[in-house]
Amino acid sequence: MFRDRAAVVEPFALTPTDLEALDSLSRETLDEHARQFAEGNATALTISIVIRIRF
Repeated sequence: MFRDRAAVVEPFALTPTDLEALDSLSRETLDEHARQFAEGNATALTISIVIRIRF
């Protein structure tokens, strides 16, 4: 993402506000979020979403 942001964000309909928010995140912050998802938090998030949609 840091090497070619334009290519990464192209498939998404990001607003100027979205892009500004993205600019404010450091590489370290994004790496930490990615690490948390890789460690299983994505599964918990998916379960939470499924439960909310079904109830």
